[in-house]
Amino acid sequence: VRTEKGMRFPKVTRLEGHENEVKGVAWSTSGEFLATCSRDKSIFIYDVCPADDGCEVEYEVSGVVSHNQDVKTVFWHPKEDLLFSGSYDDTIKIWGHSGDDWDCIHTLSGHNSTIWSLAISPDGDEFASCSQDRTVKIWSKASTTSQMAVRQPDPFALLRAASAGAGAFSAIQGYLHRQWSRSGQQQSPANSSVWSCVATLQGYHKRPVLAVSWLAGLDGCIATASGKAIRIFRRVGEGIERSWCLQMVQEMAHSLDVNCVAWSPLCGESDEGACLASCGDDGTVKVWRYRSDIWV
Repeated sequence: VRTEKGMRFPKVTRLEGHENEVKGVAWSTSGEFLATCSRDKSIFIYDVCPADDGCEVEYEVSGVVSHNQDVKTVFWHPKEDLLFSGSYDDTIKIWGHSGDDWDCIHTLSGHNSTIWSLAISPDGDEFASCSQDRTVKIWSKASTTSQMAVRQPDPFALLRAASAGAGAFSAIQGYLHRQWSRSGQQQSPANSSVWSCVATLQGYHKRPVLAVSWLAGLDGCIATASGKAIRIFRRVGEGIERSWCLQMVQEMAHSLDVNCVAWSPLCGESDEGACLASCGDDGTVKVWRYRSDIWV
């Protein structure tokens, strides 16, 4: 295969094994593993090994693990060889490498429907999940954090924000320091190493949340895709006062449903802002420039 500029783009190998549509693929940060997930409920994990001739690499099956239903998404921890997967069985599983086997370390429940997308923080201590149930959940390793639920936003405030300018992001004034309402009990010492849900963003999305992306270089900033809209959530406060708030919403980011959003890893918040790419059923890809006070 050749590109328009004449550069070669050869196929290196073809990996087979799944018995249905393959829905996701992800490289580990180390580059030593490649994971794929499928509607056949399975996850294939491949070792990426140098070939005997030293010129190419070989892909050997290291493990095959599964959910109870179709697996929609996989991604790797940024600092460890831990694999996260989200499924139509409403659960998130975390897989770890032990000797020659891949074992399920944690199974996280909390969503009431399909997990569509996962996104991890740059330090690997937190990740976000989004679901058909129209919520986004924030998960953390923190051992003594009580589960929080972000209060449902005032619908009149959202209406005022939406009417401030069709086709452009508008800030949700007065809601940057939304309080969390506590729900749930303190984690027991026995579960101190288990990932736990520390925040649920609910009431913001009228449609299923199909994608979430975590911005690198900024402490606590995620983008979500739901219906035709893109939303930006920021974390504010310190310690036990930390909370998540809806900062901006673009109701008509695309003319049809938005399928995916992705922050550029090259730019955190700076004078120029951060770049977010989005794609939708309208056949377009858009790139947005974000700063905390403006969206272009």
